[in-house]
Amino acid sequence: MPLLRATSGNENYASKSAKVHLFAFHPDQGEKHIGFACKDVAQGGFDTIASIGYPNVIPARRNRPKDVCGKWVEGSYECAEGTMIKLYVYKSLPNNSRTACQMILMRERAAYRKILVPLCNGPQAALQEVTIEGNFDLISLEEAATRGYKYAPHFERFFSSLVIPTLMRFEVIQGEQAPIPIIETKTIIDVTGEERVVPVKRRRRSLDL
Repeated sequence: MPLLRATSGNENYASKSAKVHLFAFHPDQGEKHIGFACKDVAQGGFDTIASIGYPNVIPARRNRPKDVCGKWVEGSYECAEGTMIKLYVYKSLPNNSRTACQMILMRERAAYRKILVPLCNGPQAALQEVTIEGNFDLISLEEAATRGYKYAPHFERFFSSLVIPTLMRFEVIQGEQAPIPIIETKTIIDVTGEERVVPVKRRRRSLDL
């Protein structure tokens, strides 16, 4: 199973703040914050992601209370092949606030990538940036939808290719071992009699005849 190593949380200052959160998607249960999704595993809920060991909690500002100034959580997560995760980044500065989201697809043979998110760089800051890394593909919101991801239309603006680069950077540490499978969709009639669009998976052929 592919592993995800990530630091998420928030930091607060008088005139600026930053948030970095991860949300795991489950085909039957929808989207849930990664921390709560891992807790649900023990209760027989989310079965696509599990926490490895215990997370490390870091106060966002040295010698300041976490409940006021925020905290960062460093964790490692084991993900089922094909699990989709939404990275949510928000930064508020004087007279300027921005939000961006990036979908990632956990895949054992994907490239090993690192996402770097610069923070506010305020006084007593414990971290200057946080990272999310592992074997995953960066996919568009449209491609995520073909794989079953459901989202509210008003969230589309947060996936803008113009905003994403202003809040996060991307690095490829090691190339992919196999290309991402092509996803096709088909319409079925479910048990309630309603039409549903579902993904159909097939791999790219090494040679198209």
